Parts: sequence; C-alpha cells; structure tokens
Amino acid sequence: MNKIAVLLTILYCLFLLASHAQTPTQIIKGQVTDSESGYPIENVNVTLDNHITISDTKGYFLLENITVGRHSIKFSRIGYESNIIRDILVGSAKELVLNIKLTEQIKVLDEVVVRPQEEYGSAHNEMATVSLRSFSVEQTKRYPATWGDPARMALSFAGTSNIDDSSNEIVIRGNSPKGLLWRMNGVEIPSPNHFTSVGASGGGISALSINVLGNSDFYTGAFPAEFGNASSGVFDLTMRNGNSDKRESSIQLGFQGLEASTEGPFSSKTKASYLLNYRYSTLGLVQKLGIVNLIYEKPTYQDLAFKIFIPFSKTTISLWGLGGLSANENAQFASYLPKNGSNFYATGLNIVSLINDNAYWENIISSSGSETNENDIVSSRNYTYGFLRYSSRLNLKLDAQHTFRMGLIISHNTYNLLDKRLYVIDKTPTYLYILKDKNSTQLLQSYFQWKYRLNTKVTLNTGVHFMYLTLNKQYSIEPRLGLRWQLDNTKTINLGIGVHSRLEALPTYLSSRGYTANSNGDTTLVQSNRNLPIPKSAHFIIGYEYRPSDSWRINSEAYYQYHYQAFVSTISTSSAPSYESTYSTLNDVGANLTSALQSIGTGKSYGIELTIEKFLTNSFYLLNTTSIYKSTYVASDGIERTGRFSSNFVENILAGKEWKVGKLKKNMLNINLKVTWAGGLRVPPIDLVESEKKGYTIYDYKNAYEHHLPNFFRTDYRISYVINKRKKSSTFSLDLNNITDHKNPLSYNYSPNSKKIVYVYQLGLIPVFNYRLEF
Repeated sequence: MNKIAVLLTILYCLFLLASHAQTPTQIIKGQVTDSESGYPIENVNVTLDNHITISDTKGYFLLENITVGRHSIKFSRIGYESNIIRDILVGSAKELVLNIKLTEQIKVLDEVVVRPQEEYGSAHNEMATVSLRSFSVEQTKRYPATWGDPARMALSFAGTSNIDDSSNEIVIRGNSPKGLLWRMNGVEIPSPNHFTSVGASGGGISALSINVLGNSDFYTGAFPAEFGNASSGVFDLTMRNGNSDKRESSIQLGFQGLEASTEGPFSSKTKASYLLNYRYSTLGLVQKLGIVNLIYEKPTYQDLAFKIFIPFSKTTISLWGLGGLSANENAQFASYLPKNGSNFYATGLNIVSLINDNAYWENIISSSGSETNENDIVSSRNYTYGFLRYSSRLNLKLDAQHTFRMGLIISHNTYNLLDKRLYVIDKTPTYLYILKDKNSTQLLQSYFQWKYRLNTKVTLNTGVHFMYLTLNKQYSIEPRLGLRWQLDNTKTINLGIGVHSRLEALPTYLSSRGYTANSNGDTTLVQSNRNLPIPKSAHFIIGYEYRPSDSWRINSEAYYQYHYQAFVSTISTSSAPSYESTYSTLNDVGANLTSALQSIGTGKSYGIELTIEKFLTNSFYLLNTTSIYKSTYVASDGIERTGRFSSNFVENILAGKEWKVGKLKKNMLNINLKVTWAGGLRVPPIDLVESEKKGYTIYDYKNAYEHHLPNFFRTDYRISYVINKRKKSSTFSLDLNNITDHKNPLSYNYSPNSKKIVYVYQLGLIPVFNYRLEF
C-alpha cells in the first residue's frame, strides 16, 4: 500500500511538473465591423498560422490555444479588402480582444478592384488623411520615459516637443500647448492630468491609466471637421471594453503609485462587461504610513476610471467615467496657506444604434468638471468649471465610395472664478479681487463631413465645422479639406487644408479691469476682454509617404500655419518695448488675468518633418523623427519676433529589441533606448547692466524670445522582463530617465548675490522601478 501511495505521489508530482513546463496558451477574440458603417460583418475568415475560424452573424470570432508571443492575424472576406494585424503580442494572463475594421472594395463597371492589404500604422479615423499618428497601449508600455503616459509617449513623434521635464505639456509645431484638445470616447474632457494649472493642457502626472485605454489617435494639424475647439492638435482617446467572458485583474506598484484594476462579464449569458481601475500615489502612501515625512512639499494624488458596456441586438450602451484628485501642501506655511492642486472628472453615457447595415446614430450625454487651486503669499486663485454636454453623430455610408458624417454638440458651461491679489494701498497691504465671477455660458458646435473614394487610389475628405459662443455671441466657420492619393503600392501623397480655432480660457475673457461710474455714481464692472473674437489658425500641409516594405515606413510632411485674431495687449509702445507691448497669447501656457487685450495679433508656424520607422518585426523596432521648424508672432507694437515655443529643431531616436528567454522561450526580455536632442527653450534676454543697477532680473523685451537657452539633450533607457505562467504574468521594469544626468537648463535669472546670471535646471537622472502582476 505504501509503494502504491509513493508511486501515485511521484506520478502526481511529475504531472504537476509537466503542467508547469507546458508553454502557456491564450485566447484571441474580438469583433469585425465595416470601417464606414460600423455594422458587424459575418463569414470573415480569421487565420493565424494553422488556426482558422470564421466570424459569426454578429461579427464575433474566437481563436483558442494560441501560444504566448507575437503573431500575425489575417482577416479576409469576399467583397472587402483584407486586413493583416502583424506581430501582435499575446500574453499568458489576459485574453487578447481585437476590434477589427474592414473596408468594402470598390466596384468599377462590375469589376472588383483590390487594394493592397492593411499596413502598419494605418489611421483609426477613416476621415483623416494627414498629420495623424495612431498608437497602441503596447507602445505606451514599451517606449522609454513615458511612465505609462500617452502624452509623454507622443513626445517621440514628429512635430512635438516639451517645455519642462516635470510636465507633460506638448508643444506641437511651435504652437502653445494650450491649443491641444483632449477627447475621451467622442467627447471633450478637461485636461486629464494631476497638478495642472489654469488654462493649461498638461500637468505633472497623467491621470490616465494604460489599464483602461484602447488604441487611440494623435493629430498634429489639419484635423477632420468633427474636431472643434482645437488649434494645435487633438488627443482622441478611447476607453476599451472589459473582457465579456472572463474575469481578469492586475496589480501594479511603482514610482507613480499603487494601482489595481479588474474587469469581467456581468453574466455568462450576455456580452455585457465592466472595467475598473484605481491608483493612489506612492509618495502619498508612504507619507500616510509614516515611512517618509517630507519637510517642504507634500504632493498626493489619486485617480479612478471605469466603463460599463452593455450590448443589445442593434444598440450598445456604454457608461464610463474617469477622475483625479491632486494636492500639494507646503509644510512650512500649512497653518495659513491653502493647498495647491487640481481636480477633474468626466463621465458619459454613449448610446450607439445601428439603423441598418449602412448607418449608425450615436448619442452621448456627458458631464465633466475641473477645479484648480493656486495659492502663494501674494495671490489666491480658485477656478471651478462644470460642463454638461449633449453630442449627436449620424454616420451614413451610401456605398463603397460615399460616406457622410454629421454631428451636433451642445455644451452648457458653468463657472465660479475667484482670483485675488495682494496690493499695497496707502502703505496698507490689501487683497483685491481681479476676478470674481459665477455664471454660465453655452458653446454650440456642429459639423458635416463627406468622404469620397474616387477610386482605389484617390480619397477625398471634405467638411466644415461651426462653433458659436453665447458668452460674447462670437462664432467661427471652419472649412476642412483632406486628400490622399496613393500613387502605387508603396508611395502616397497626402494633403490637408483647414481653418481651426481654440477658445482662450474663460478667465482671460472675464477678468476685470476695474470699474466705471455713471452720472448717478453707480459702478459697473469692466471686462474689456469679454467680447473678443475667437482666435483662429489656418493650416496647410502636404505629405509624402513611402513604404519600401511591409515593416518600414518613411514619411515626410511640410506645413505652414497662419494664426490670426490672436490676443495681444492694448499697449503698443514701440519706442521702449515692454512686457505688455510684446505680449501675445500665442506665447502663453495658461490663462491671462492681468492685461487688457485686443485681437489684432498674428503669427506663423512653418517647418518640415521626417519620420523613418521600422515597425516591430523580428523582435526589433526603430523610430527616427526629425523636426525643423520656426514660429513667429506679431504683438501690438507691430514687430515680428520669434515665438516662445520656437525651439527650431527636435531629433528623436528610439530603438528596442526583445528576446524570448527561459527554458521554453515563454518569457520575454525587452531593452529600449531613446535619445532626444532639441533646440533650447526660448527666453527673453537679460539686460545685465540694468539688472546690476536694480539688483534684480531685468529682461530686454525689445528682443523678446530671440534668445534661447543651451540645447536640450537627454538619453532614456528602459529594460523590462516578463514572466509568463499559466493564467498569470509578472512584469519587472526599470526606466532610467536622463541616464547621463545631463544638465538641461529650464530658466535663468540674475543673482544679486553672485552678480551674475544663474541657471535653473530640469530633472536629472531619475530611476523608475515598476512591478506589474496580471492574473
């Protein structure tokens, strides 16, 4: 009996060992839809090596027992152009869910014309033709120095640069970062960042999590007509659905925080699912636990995101939301100085109805808001915004050649703006409000787009966007045009033309300039900026793309942008230039609250960009982007000067290699490197003679922004190791940001103590360790 027991024990152990030694497998599933109408496509052949399946009547497909690693999948059906998803990563912990779009083939005189198969880097938006970069969550994880932040990842793309290592603000083609529009699931949202400032588009740390994001688009110019209230670029983000068949979770601990996510089905009988993610800052956590007690600054933040997806036979309903809280307490002055910080939220209910196999109608009701607190010894600001929006979009596909898209956006905006400053009146320090306004306004937008595929070679996208602000009864009519001409299977010419506009932050319009009194002695608040027209920008872009092989792409673009109706100061003295006479909102990062403005300012941005890219094939990728550009502006004194964000050039080189390691080659080692070289930040020159006389920094505004700091150089390194086991995986990663510890100047000033100019430097070497467990 004992021998049998021993034998059974040995066999059981061998079984466990054999099971552990097996290479993990995974499921790949998803849905195939028409790229124009969104209607599910049945009978699509899905092929992966020796695995073959067919999509059902609702477009769903399922591939089982797929070994972990990279695979290519082909989707094909008679009457549609084939689509190949190449080198997609399959992990052991989470099922891979794909949303595939196929484009109907054009028939010419009853003959079907076949276009080449789908290529790497193709746009997700069928209405876009130029200056668009689609990106995946995997790229965000892979690129060095991103910290899981899509905005920092976008800084590797052509035409982008940054003004401060500690912020994820994006300068696009020499334009102010505040011209960027953030969208989530089809609606505008506040800046999704922690520690943001008034009117800014970025912040210190992103509140977006890669655990909830799907594939998204990033635009750098001449965007389609559906995008309004944007002048420099658009971040069009999507939140993925949770797994509808299996519960999956992850836990992550790293530099940015402790993060946990979970997703899964509501019921095994439906495709309804949920997705939830929460993060709390690491620094805030160790402070609460008493491990670290910071002496000066005590920053904390947390964020939450969720999505509930419920599909019906012809309609899908999505309820989603995200939000973040951030605060920074100054321990030295905590007894009387309020905390600085920023909070935001956005939530929406998306209802998409398939009218027939050629049309869908999407209705979205969304609510969002933000609060920003900025306090110091001499000023106190509190800005609270609320946005209630209704968005409607109708997409109609007449046939394989003609697609129409039209939409309406009604936004009700509430605000409570408080800004007080310390002044000395009759030798008495007194706080006075320069802004104290609580009210509401509305922004109305509508658009129309038409996509016309003349043939398999030429595609025309045209449309118009309309915007109206009830606050001052100002409006903007913005025509758009895009053209894509495929010369052959390897060469394409792209063209984009459009007028775009971005509202200034409300405090710029509403800040007071004092009071006026009538004959009865009654006073009226003066808001001299309230009725200024909407600033505009005209974009002209031409591009050329060459694909020498499936895995290589060379893309070049030349552009010219003309900015007009920009806000400048009403002070126009040219004999003795000052900050006011050389001021323009084209050089601002946030809101202007101290100047009376007029809309006579202009500006120009022009340049060329080159992208040389090898997509991730054979376990190696390469990305080289070169941007050469210049931006100028004209303020109220009528003199053309170099713009603040004109760094002149940016060069990025990224490369990465991955290896399958371990006894069964089921684990993965990744090494990635990024090198950035860019022109220095633009700053007004310091008048050293006057500074020595006054004893503090005096700037030479006659030559405002003609001087730049030393060039920027940084090398970032990332190494990660993924351990794939049955139904779970662990990822260890280490990012070394600025690995050479290069001293990049951020600003400079005159030091009366040393009687010379001293520099303030950006971030040095920062190691960022992260551990992630998926199960």
